[in-house]
Amino acid sequence: MFPYILRRLVAVALLVVGISLVTFTLVRMVPGDPVALYYGGMPVSADVEEALRRQWGLDQPLPVQYLRYLGGVLRGNLGVSLASGRPIMDDLVRRFPATIELTLAGVLLAVVAGLPLGVLAALHRNRLTDHLLRIGSLISLGMPNFWLGLVLIYVFGFLFGIFPPAEGRLAAGIPAPDRITGLYTIDSLLAGDLRAFRSALAQLAAPAITVAMGLVAVIIRMLRAGMLEELGKDYVRTGRSKGLPNSRVFYKHALRNAIIPTITVVSIQIGYLLGGNVLVEAVFAWPGVGLYYINAINALDYNAVIGSTLLIAVVFALINLAVDILNAFIDPRINYG
Repeated sequence: MFPYILRRLVAVALLVVGISLVTFTLVRMVPGDPVALYYGGMPVSADVEEALRRQWGLDQPLPVQYLRYLGGVLRGNLGVSLASGRPIMDDLVRRFPATIELTLAGVLLAVVAGLPLGVLAALHRNRLTDHLLRIGSLISLGMPNFWLGLVLIYVFGFLFGIFPPAEGRLAAGIPAPDRITGLYTIDSLLAGDLRAFRSALAQLAAPAITVAMGLVAVIIRMLRAGMLEELGKDYVRTGRSKGLPNSRVFYKHALRNAIIPTITVVSIQIGYLLGGNVLVEAVFAWPGVGLYYINAINALDYNAVIGSTLLIAVVFALINLAVDILNAFIDPRINYG
């Protein structure tokens, strides 16, 4: 296992270099002048503009700019935001816990709902329950997450008042808990601040449901297909013929094998969610990496766009590595040697 992990880590490093090169090139091709955007379109003297270009390194040829940037990335320095003047790594470290909290909450809701529903659909194959779950999963997959978020805000927030206004991670007037993990629900509990915990949980509910809806459908369909495949295999028939209880055959044997591809798919979705909650974060004003990414693109903040992309790529690759290792522990037949 160790040589495999080492090879994958080397691949992650090469991935960072490749993505940084592609992103750097594509971002520089976008029309617009970051210096003009920095000053909001206000006229500035040529000397001030030239000084700012030298400070940001924009006066150098593109290959030189990239090599300087790559050298900083390899040292853990993602550069300085052209829009705010703050180190990008500091911005990402400050915002990434919000994205993690939203993703984990959405995945937890999806797993809690999707696993039993997927098993239920398989056990009631081609019956009314199965048909309803399959139709529901198709509808869920077809709903754009930003549209669902707007519906939740309007119907359950504005009309019925179930969800609070979409104004970030805490309601207005409630101070953030002392930073321990960066996850407000956990930090508020650790600090014993129940008021902040209730507010953080209420603000998290609607965006987490929005994130979970599509993933629930994926889990139901994947687990149903896996369970049906496993239930038709010889070892299931052998177990039943030997008098094993159906619950043991279903949940200890069939489910354990059927859940492996489901775990893989869910892990890939987690990687996407950590970097792809852009629209959900924008709809709910959630101050995570996705919203930071949108603002960086709008401001033509080259360094912030590239830094955010690299973070997403590294997290995605590491999650896939962790899942491969987890699958090897779940299924002893898997050997990466």
